[in-house]
Amino acid sequence: MSAKLILDAPQLPSEKIIAKQKAQLKDHVIDSDGRVIKLRMPDALDEFDLSSALGHDSSNMGCAAMANSLLYVESIDAFPFIQPKSLAQIRAGIKKVGTPGMRAIADALTEYSKEQNLLTEQEQMNAIKK
Repeated sequence: MSAKLILDAPQLPSEKIIAKQKAQLKDHVIDSDGRVIKLRMPDALDEFDLSSALGHDSSNMGCAAMANSLLYVESIDAFPFIQPKSLAQIRAGIKKVGTPGMRAIADALTEYSKEQNLLTEQEQMNAIKK
């Protein structure tokens, strides 16, 4: 009986933090053109700079989503990728990464997001059981 109580016990806040930290973004992806795109985790300043560079286009979800993918690119085939600071640089970055690269990045971000949300889904399942 005590084993069941342990299995159904809610996780401590520290356990939740540790579980979420275990979910990691891949360090690189290979797009359908065979290019190796090294990935990185952006920080708050990266996001601010991108939003500033997008200007009024930051409210356009399509533009913002495509541009946001660029934040995760560190290099392409070992050539450093400079983070865009203007709309023209965002456009050039999207062109450089291209559709195959954008798809590979999106797949990596989707996988990472699923790992991040796995804990929340498990918590929801435990709540339903109770």
